Amino acid sequence: MDDEDFDRLQRYHDGALEPDEIPAVEARIESDPEWAEAIRAMRITGEMVQAEVGEAVAGAHFDGLWAAVEAELPAG
Repeated sequence: MDDEDFDRLQRYHDGALEPDEIPAVEARIESDPEWAEAIRAMRITGEMVQAEVGEAVAGAHFDGLWAAVEAELPAG
C-alpha cells in the first residue's frame, strides 16, 4: 500500500472521504487482505484511543476551568 492509498483509507476511516470514492474503497477492503488488515488496525487503534481519552476525561476535574480561562483573557 502506497502513501496515497493509506491516506485514502485513513480518510475513509475518519469519515472524510468523498461520497463518490466510498464504493471503490469498500470494494478494495473486501478484495485486498492488506487493505482489510489496515482498516481493522485503524479501527482497533481508534477504539483504544477513545477508551484512553474517555477514562482520562472521566477522571478530570473541570471545576473552575472557565473562571481560570476568563481571568487570562484581555479586558475588553
